[in-house]
Amino acid sequence: MQILLDPFFTILKYIYLFFLGSSFGSFYKTIYDRILYFFYSNLRKQLSLKQKYYHLLLQPSFCYYCKKPIKKIYLIPILGFFLTKGRCNNCNRLLPKDYFMWELGGGILLCYFYYFYEIFSIILLLIIFHFIISALTDLKKFFIDFENVIFLYLWGWIYNIFQYEVSYFKYILLRMTLVVIFFLILYLLGKGKQLGFGDLILMGSISLIFDILEIIIIINMGAIGSILYIILYKKNKKAYAPLGFFLSMVSILVLILKPFY
Repeated sequence: MQILLDPFFTILKYIYLFFLGSSFGSFYKTIYDRILYFFYSNLRKQLSLKQKYYHLLLQPSFCYYCKKPIKKIYLIPILGFFLTKGRCNNCNRLLPKDYFMWELGGGILLCYFYYFYEIFSIILLLIIFHFIISALTDLKKFFIDFENVIFLYLWGWIYNIFQYEVSYFKYILLRMTLVVIFFLILYLLGKGKQLGFGDLILMGSISLIFDILEIIIIINMGAIGSILYIILYKKNKKAYAPLGFFLSMVSILVLILKPFY
């Protein structure tokens, strides 16, 4: 009887994990949108810092077009998108389809990581979402949100606690210090033009999460991505490239492929 029930409980477990991951995806998509809306739009001059953080963390979900609250039933991850038919329940405007993609991606990734790491999988999912926010804010605004990167440091340390003995933390601190010093020198030599301070802070979190070989891969692939962006997209050698976007995206790719090397 137990043998027959095991597959059933496994399926239920992964269904639960999928909707849990989807909930994280919905939450982080909301955080990302609110960062852009309250911190980097024209509203940034109209609101105090306290008001910005209230809207970021505590304000109930609302439509960015009509400003009306969204009914709770429509906030159910994945299902809510279909219940609303992808439209606001008040003004009937089309809602961004990327909400659905964040939720779907969160659900799939949590199930994927759980298969390899079990409880450790939630930390990896949170790290990936913070990398996504860093990537997209840098791509859209050429600016890496420092408050978001702080959480990469937090989850990075928790990530290490799951993996290593306390005695190994000395090596991690040394690795992080060397990487930060190296990028600080590049930042000072370039006078902040080739390498932004946000990129420097982001690299500190990357050096906390990844080992030396992975860091080298991330730096090189990030640099190649930035060069191709300038040559193929901007077509102007003097143009700026969102290095943080490429560093973050390669970091996500390395985390996803980690179980296979």
